[in-house]
Amino acid sequence: MRNRVLWAAVCLSVLCSMAMGQASEVTIGAEVWNYNRVYPLLDGLFQDAASTQVQQLTLDPNKANGSQLDALIQSFQVQAGFSQLAGAQNAAAAQMSVANAQYQSALAQEQQSLMVQSVAAQQALTKASQDLNNATAGGDPTQIATANLEVQNAQALVNGLAAEQKAAQGPTTPFTPAAATGTIAATPSTFTSGVPAAVLSNGSLSGGPSFPATKQLDNQMDLLWSRISRVVGVMAGPDSIPSATTKMFLLKFDTSTFPHKNRKERILETRYNLTCMGNVGGIPTVVDVFPSVAAVNVANTKYRDNADIFGVLLSFLSFGFNASYNREHLKMSQTLGQASYITGYGVDQSTFGWRFGIPIGDNFVSSDTKITFALIAAPANCKPVVAAPPATIAWERRDGTEATAVAAPVISLGRANATMAAEVAADPPPPALAAGSPAPDVVKSISFNRASYNPATYTPANPVLVAVSVTLRRPIDQQATLTANGILLRRARDTFGRAIPTGAGSGGLLEESTGIAQANTWIPISPTNLLITLDAGQFGSVFPTIKVNNPDPVPASVITASFPPGRSVVVNGQPFQCLTVGGNCQLPSLGYQTPASTKVSVLLWEAGCISSVSPPDCTGYLVLQSLPASISGNSSSGASAQAVSGTSLSPWGVNPEVSLQVPALNNNVYKMNCSTGDSFGVTDPVTAKPDYIRAEGNLICQFWDGDTLDEFASLQQTGYQLQVIDQGHTGGPLLGTAILPPGEWGSDSPGMPRLWAASSPQWYDSNGDHGSGHWEFHVTFANVVEGSSIGLSPDPVNGGKAISATSCDQVARMCTWNFSIAAADFYKWYDRIRLTLANDPGDEWQLLNIRTQISPLVSAISPDYSTWSGLNFTSVFSSSAGPKTGLLVNKTLFPINCVVTSCTVSDASSTAGASNLAKTPGLMILQTDFGQFPLMQLSAGGTPQQISIPQPPKNAAGGNPSPGPNPTGGANQNGQQTGAQSNTLSNQVPITIVVGGSK
Repeated sequence: MRNRVLWAAVCLSVLCSMAMGQASEVTIGAEVWNYNRVYPLLDGLFQDAASTQVQQLTLDPNKANGSQLDALIQSFQVQAGFSQLAGAQNAAAAQMSVANAQYQSALAQEQQSLMVQSVAAQQALTKASQDLNNATAGGDPTQIATANLEVQNAQALVNGLAAEQKAAQGPTTPFTPAAATGTIAATPSTFTSGVPAAVLSNGSLSGGPSFPATKQLDNQMDLLWSRISRVVGVMAGPDSIPSATTKMFLLKFDTSTFPHKNRKERILETRYNLTCMGNVGGIPTVVDVFPSVAAVNVANTKYRDNADIFGVLLSFLSFGFNASYNREHLKMSQTLGQASYITGYGVDQSTFGWRFGIPIGDNFVSSDTKITFALIAAPANCKPVVAAPPATIAWERRDGTEATAVAAPVISLGRANATMAAEVAADPPPPALAAGSPAPDVVKSISFNRASYNPATYTPANPVLVAVSVTLRRPIDQQATLTANGILLRRARDTFGRAIPTGAGSGGLLEESTGIAQANTWIPISPTNLLITLDAGQFGSVFPTIKVNNPDPVPASVITASFPPGRSVVVNGQPFQCLTVGGNCQLPSLGYQTPASTKVSVLLWEAGCISSVSPPDCTGYLVLQSLPASISGNSSSGASAQAVSGTSLSPWGVNPEVSLQVPALNNNVYKMNCSTGDSFGVTDPVTAKPDYIRAEGNLICQFWDGDTLDEFASLQQTGYQLQVIDQGHTGGPLLGTAILPPGEWGSDSPGMPRLWAASSPQWYDSNGDHGSGHWEFHVTFANVVEGSSIGLSPDPVNGGKAISATSCDQVARMCTWNFSIAAADFYKWYDRIRLTLANDPGDEWQLLNIRTQISPLVSAISPDYSTWSGLNFTSVFSSSAGPKTGLLVNKTLFPINCVVTSCTVSDASSTAGASNLAKTPGLMILQTDFGQFPLMQLSAGGTPQQISIPQPPKNAAGGNPSPGPNPTGGANQNGQQTGAQSNTLSNQVPITIVVGGSK
């Protein structure tokens, strides 16, 4: 009883759990994906459909057409048989069967009788054993003996009956009569068939039908139209939906069905409604549904094939007969995929749904989970809501005459609706532009890593690949084409999840057959995000102009190097911004030639100050000062030189890139707006007009003014790191770095005085506008005002007195000091002079190579030494009124009457092999009234070095080479070159140039 109660409890528990697990015939759940995530997959469907190939049609007007099948199947079989031996065997077998049955019955009766006697004997043995136990307990020997005898007799009877039962069992295996031999009538064999095996196994005849040429052409056109319909069907954005202001989502519906037995021959319909949350923003619509068209008619799907088999076998003695009847019943089920029984509806509507049909050969909708998809579009400011009223989930007859609502369907759509609402709130589509309003920047963000390359090894076959990620503010069309500086970019294919195994595609004009890892290719990551791979070597020192050409009426999206506000740029993993809002701020180039690294000097220049406020309100500039020629082994990618009107030649290219970082505060890189012209205009705060000053070869960058980026202006004062990449530098590509420490600038000071430029000494003849013949150079300081003075040490002019500025520019806050060196004062100047501003005694500058630049310099010597030419090789070095200035060699005076910039001294009296300019080897020493110093010559590397003359030639035809420079000179403590030598031969005699009188 306990077991029955337990089993009843278990069964009740199982039934209850089954009933609870199937609370409804239909349960519906939904998931949602942002359209950006599924766009690449839908785009892959589009590309695969577009890549589907149709075999070219070749028509033959003389080809016969026709098809005929004539099959006749007849089969009739009758079988009969006679066997005398089989009859005799069957009769004997029947007699043996009767005898065996009688024998088995007698044995059974005897075993029954012995079983009754055995039970009685066993009871007697039990009684005797009880009597023995009682006698043993009483202790009477006589009774004990009597009881023992009674037990022995009872045991003997039991044993005897057991032996008789064993003997009555008979043989272990009952007798079985032998089977009859011989076949009287065999079963009919399988019918032979004249129908081809392909018809019986596959239901179709091998070999296709034959159509006339006109019908073949119609079939070809129908197939092409079907292909076009598939391609158009997977286009993500139809023209009827404004893509710029529409938010799209992909919804997946999981419909689980468990139909009751009374749902026979009923199909299931699920219907959904789309609205906007709070009825704000318009009405969402359906762009596409999947599945959309069932492969079979969901209203009538039935297939049945019955087969019954009946057979009779008659046999009597020596005669037999066999007959059979076959009836086959075949019931097919689920021979097609699940989507083959689902029909969708509601495209371009706010009401949509699916009808779920019954599989072939079945009577009920399958019990499983069916997956369907809907692509919906929500207008601007609409948070779409999908709902399924219980009354719209119904079982219907196939002919549509009756519909019964599903009882209490379980519908869970809240999470999908919440996800769509959160997505719209986080990233709402941009509002439509008003008529006549300027279009916003189409680029939302750009990200790429710059690459450096060696131009000597670069070729288009060995490209410099740079991946550029671009996010646009409006979706692109699936049929868009891209160009970069007019170069057509091929569209790559992603083989992930594609129908074409190799991903090779159709080889179309705009389709790359390999992948995105090829130069000048692109692939869409989402409707608004593009991944572009470009060859940086093809676009030089500027960011290329990328154009996204759409086939729809929307204008092409142009991605340029301009940097309008609101665009997010990441370069080399760091946020990239323009330091100033206005001005010509450009994106950096994708790549640059491998540069030479060097340090550059930087100064803070504050000009255009408004002195009426305290502290003065000034406009700040960062100035990267002119650099010498770079040591880069690469040639310049820009102009080799720039003609300027100032005294200095600008070494900078036409487009140097200067960036600023504040590592202590953030990770941003700020692009600076810089000028490389020969002059620069500073706005006069009084007249509001530009005040032009000479740039002197400096690179001037806007730093601190009204256009400074608000984010940067809010940063506290700290150390700034600057970097300049100049691919057009005159000495080759250059990478320069500099640091502007926090002590260089601040709100309490309008900038510290800094050296702006120092020119090289220039010679002015006596008949020029600058007075008598002399050398002249100037130095210019920034961040100084009128009345500033400087001091020199050692001071060759004023004996240490303060020197006032020659001219000052109050707007530019810049002053210039001009210095004049007369020929008679040449010996007073040194190569190194210290310079100090009177109002800035803490800083000191040094002027270098002053005397070296005005010393006589030999540029060429003829092979026979009969002619020498050079610069500053002139009579101005004589301060006495003695003999005519000349070159005195062995008491012979060779006159020097030439201009300072190009001077030639020749031996007019020389004969072949008898020049008097050089008789013995030695060092050239210039001797003046003020002392001696070596005569220098430029080496092949451009460095002045002392001249060492080899042995003179024996004759003019000797063909001796020009003497090479021999750096043997030294310098005294004042920086002057001396005639001391450390490696001259003992037999060398100095050759002296005597200027002004004999020595």
